[in-house]
Amino acid sequence: MEIIDLCLDHVKKLAEIKINLVPYPRIHFMLLSYAPVVSAAKAYHEQLLVPEIANVVFDPTSVMAKCDPRHGEYMACCLTYHGVQ
Repeated sequence: MEIIDLCLDHVKKLAEIKINLVPYPRIHFMLLSYAPVVSAAKAYHEQLLVPEIANVVFDPTSVMAKCDPRHGEYMACCLTYHGVQ
């Protein structure tokens, strides 16, 4: 039961991020990026710094849409980092 509660809590937090990032209902275009894509075996050997990861997120090859995020304007941006410290 605790696992279900944790999952639901995580979903609620993601919904809050979306609501807070998009304050106007008609401006609701979210651009998703997933970066860097590194295998689990390789992740322990590479030391990626936060600025390097942030640069890769805005690289056109990391975006899940056919556009170049370097030529846009943003009202808000949210980067969620997860990994081993």
